[in-house]
Amino acid sequence: MSHRAPVECASRKFSFPLWRTSMCLAVMVAGTLLGHSAGIAAEQAAETAESAESGFEALLEERTRGTLRATVEYLRQHPDAADRQTALRWLFTAAVEHHLAADALPAADQLLQSAEAEGELKALAFQVRSLGRAAAKDSRGALEDFDDFLKSVSLRSPQPAVDLATVLSARLQLAGDTDAARALYERLSSRFFLNSYVRRLCEQRTARLSLAGKPAPEITATLPDNEQFPLEDYRGKVLLVDFWATNCAPCLVEFPRMKQLYQQQHGNGFEVIGISLDEDSETVDLFNTTAGLPWPLPLSSTDNDATRGRYRVETIPAMYLVDQKGQVAFVDVRGGLLREAVLQLLKAEPADNP
Repeated sequence: MSHRAPVECASRKFSFPLWRTSMCLAVMVAGTLLGHSAGIAAEQAAETAESAESGFEALLEERTRGTLRATVEYLRQHPDAADRQTALRWLFTAAVEHHLAADALPAADQLLQSAEAEGELKALAFQVRSLGRAAAKDSRGALEDFDDFLKSVSLRSPQPAVDLATVLSARLQLAGDTDAARALYERLSSRFFLNSYVRRLCEQRTARLSLAGKPAPEITATLPDNEQFPLEDYRGKVLLVDFWATNCAPCLVEFPRMKQLYQQQHGNGFEVIGISLDEDSETVDLFNTTAGLPWPLPLSSTDNDATRGRYRVETIPAMYLVDQKGQVAFVDVRGGLLREAVLQLLKAEPADNP
């Protein structure tokens, strides 16, 4: 097994046109300005100060949620508005990108029962409803909507389906249904059975999901000075085991979010071990002089990739959250949902801990 692992994909973002992101920001800015002019500057300042505790993403989510709810109200008050479809597209896109599907679920339901449900708008509504139902612990409904969404995806361009599956799998796990997360990849593989990339990706992710609910595999990879990381030392804490490499762009994108989460929650029992698949420690050290990652970065090669094999890592990124009992709780929950997963585990009842 070579030290370098294939990178699953160049981007984990949904492939929506750039103009929508720009419009999203423009609407949020406009909403903020209108709020100030309405005399609620003090309230917004308080929200901003509170959001700063969790960083820019929390601030963006808070403002997006406000604009999203205002959009829902606009659509309710103006059902025949000429820009109705534009508003719906923004609503659904923002709900998916910012993990706010539950807020847009009624609008998605309404659209899917109407004559407007066609083309791209229909596909967006199925994305929203699948994620919203998963968050509401309706796994069966979420999988049915995922199946309907798959019908809209070209067999030649599977990436939108892969992107949704990545987020939906995480959402199903957070809702406590790992079996549904595995079933999700079975459905994705069946839809694209002639696509070797999709089939292999589904096999790999399903293999990793098989570790959920089981004791975390032993970590024998070490630092160059032979420092070891026995899992017994992490009992009673929440541990993120992150497999990465300096040439893995999706891995590197996670680091700012991970660093902030580590700074906020390390004192509450959150730990990280970043197992690098790079060839040598010099590469990692050079990278970290700029990145400034505060957690240990052992090399996979120090145990001949034995740890990597135990965690069934063939492609990266690959992330595992281990709970206070030493069991794998979540697999490949990353992006904006990582914080939610960590906080969920940290808030577990003390009686659940050793």
